[in-house]
Parts: sequence; structure tokens; C-alpha cells
Amino acid sequence: MLLPIDYGRYSLVISVAGVLNIVFCEWFRYGLIRFYPEAIAADQQKGYLIFVKHVVNYFTITIAAITLVCFLLSELFFQTLIDKWLILIIGLMLFLNFTFNLFTQIFVTELRPRIFSNANLIKAVIGVGASMLMIYLGYTYIGLFIGVALGFVFSVVYAYFNIQFSKENIRSEFDRELLKKMVFYSLPITASAGLSFLVSYSSRFMIGYFRGVAETGLFTLGYDFTQQTIGVFIGIAATSSLPIAMKLYTENGEDSVFKSHMNKSVQMLFLIALPMVMIFWGNYNEIITLLLGKNFKQIDPMLIPVSALAAFILGIKGFYLDTIFYLKKETKFQTLILFVVVIVDTVLNIVFVPRYGYMASAYANLVVSIIAIALTYIVVNRLIETPIPWLDILKIIICVVVMFVYYKYSIVPKSFITLSLKIAAGLMIFIAMFAILNKKMVLQFIKRNRNASLS
Repeated sequence: MLLPIDYGRYSLVISVAGVLNIVFCEWFRYGLIRFYPEAIAADQQKGYLIFVKHVVNYFTITIAAITLVCFLLSELFFQTLIDKWLILIIGLMLFLNFTFNLFTQIFVTELRPRIFSNANLIKAVIGVGASMLMIYLGYTYIGLFIGVALGFVFSVVYAYFNIQFSKENIRSEFDRELLKKMVFYSLPITASAGLSFLVSYSSRFMIGYFRGVAETGLFTLGYDFTQQTIGVFIGIAATSSLPIAMKLYTENGEDSVFKSHMNKSVQMLFLIALPMVMIFWGNYNEIITLLLGKNFKQIDPMLIPVSALAAFILGIKGFYLDTIFYLKKETKFQTLILFVVVIVDTVLNIVFVPRYGYMASAYANLVVSIIAIALTYIVVNRLIETPIPWLDILKIIICVVVMFVYYKYSIVPKSFITLSLKIAAGLMIFIAMFAILNKKMVLQFIKRNRNASLS
């Protein structure tokens, strides 16, 4: 529904808000991941949530004040860089990003997946629906900002009223010592997240600089559509993995239960996310022609599978291997690895993007993803013996290979409905192959469910 140049403008503004969120706001969420479970275990949940409420208030005032100052001084400092009204959009997106990520992290830590899922569903449904309506009414990329903002607002309000803030009028002093602990714990992680964000988003700034905003739009749509779709399934598989790992490790260290949990976590990531990667690999031409619209048919078809594989690799690194850094409080290694990755990614983009365009950036992202996961695996294996069920993973890979063969040699769909049927058939083939190769697991699952229904 948009031209590539319009989507390029939108993506650059959202990227700026994302960078600011990572650099200035996300540190508090990282601290919450580490210290909130301890407060729950010590039965200090109410006091900790009051502390969170205070911090959110301070962040709100600070973001509003800085946004207003930048808006008033924009003609002196930012006039040649950005339209004045976009400063207000960036400030709003920064605040909504921060509050949404923080509030949903509280639900993840409390192991309340239903509220977490509902908040994300509200954001997605209202955001996409309102965006489509605004674009249909002729607001172009401005309609995207309106729609996305509305999705965030409704989900943040929903999340706020579902957090178990104490209804009692409790007055408590602001815990400066706790804030200090969170700052010192979070700074290395924030640096790592900032570097990771640069790997994912700096490329679009370089594409915009060397090749123009239209190519930025083409790259961003194909890259984000693929990465975020796979990211949803990786998130489903890993939402509760870190809090449970944190709880098990805190209580009993590296015992057999902890190792079993880590084993099952990585297996679940492969089981849920790898078939999604294969959907993109086996149907990338149809996805571009049938899903992305006529204005984006010029996207290089290889952008979809390359981005899918990179997203999967980074998902395994971020949701499984990086967990070890958090548990051992050795996030400095994570920062060093990402520093190397950012340098490699930047060099590759500067050398190849001017000549080869946005596909050079996509391949560079895949290369640095492989480097990142290889270095991370080497380091975390020295911190904790990292259990990886290679045989189970091999079975999943065999299943997705069969799935891929079906996609490549079946009929070429001409409509969204036939594409959906083809994708569904491939998933059924994957499930059938998985059941054949894991008969014992399937029989145990059936027996367990039968016993549960009888009881």
C-alpha cells in the first residue's frame, strides 16, 4: 500500500527511536530481568513494583522534557536532518517502546504468559488495523506512525492495569541502592544490546546514505517482515526460558534439572522456529508476489531466505546462548563479541553496499550472525558446560529438509489461499516426519494426555 520511499522514511524514524530506546531506556528492563526474581523469591514483590512505578514516572518526565526542548530548538540544530514534527513522533515512540517492553517483561518474569500474549496481540491487531485504515485514507507513511502509536497506547494501558501494583497507599523511600545495583549490572548488557541493535539497524542508515531512501524501504520491508515473523515464533518458544533458567540456577546451580531445562529450551527453539525458516526458504518468490504487494515486487528474492536464516541464528544466540552470560553475570564477554561483530558488519557494509546495494547488507548480516554465534558458543562453553541435544536437532533438520523438498517441487500457488494451503501442507509433512522419527516421545505425550483426561 506504500511506495518504497515512504516505507524508507518510516523505517529510518523508527530506527532512530529504537537506537535511543536501547541507549537510554532499556538498561532498566535488563536490571528488572535480573533483580525482580530475587524480589519475588524474598516476598518483596509489592515494594519492587512501587520502585518500578517511581522509575517509570521519572522516565516519563525526562523523555517529555527532552522531546520538548529538542522540538523548540529544532530549527537551530536539527533543521537539515529531520522535519520538526518528526521529533515529537520519535519522543512518543521512545516512551511507548520503553513502557511496553518494561511492562511485558514484568509478565514474563512473573510467568504470566496469557497477559504477555494479550498485550502483544492488542499491539499487533490495533497497530496493523489502524495503519491500514490511515494509509487507505491517504495519510501515506504518516498513517503508519498513527497506527503503530495507537497499537502501543492500547497495549500499554492494558498492561498497566494488569500489573499487580499495590492498591494500598504505601509510601516508601526511593531505593537508590537498588537503582545503583541495576545500573552497574545493566551497563554491559546495554552496551551489548546497543551493539546488537547497530548490527541489525545501522545497515539501513548506510543503505540510505549510499543508495537512497527507496532502497532503504525495499531492504527494510523484506528484512523486517522476515525477521519479525520468525522472531514471533522464537519468542513463543523462549518467552519463559530465561526466567525459569534464572530460578533453577539461583536455587540449585548447574544441577541436572537446570541442564535438562537448557536442553529442552534449545530443542524447542529448533522445533518451533526452524520450520518457519523453511517456509521462507521454500516460498520466497510467492511471498514477495502475493504478500508484499505490487510496489515491492522489485525486492531481490534472495533477501527473504538470507534474512530468515540470519534471524534464526541470532535467535538461537540471543534466547539460548546469551542466557549463560546473564546467569554467570559475565556480560562483558557478550559486549566484546558484539564489538567485534559490529566492526566486521560496518566494514562489510561500507565496502560492498555502495557497489552492490542492499543485498550486500543482507549477506553481511548473515556473515556476522554466523561469526557472533560461533564466538558466543566458544565463550559460554568455558563458563558453563552448554548442553545441546545434537541428535534431536539432527532429526528436526531432517524433517525440515523433507519439508523444503515438498515446497520446491509442488505446484506454484497463484493466490493467497493456495499459498496458505501449500504452507499448511508443508507443516503437516514436518509434523508427520517428526512423529515418525520421535515415536517414543509422541507415545509418551499421548499417554500423558490420556491419563490427564481420565483424571
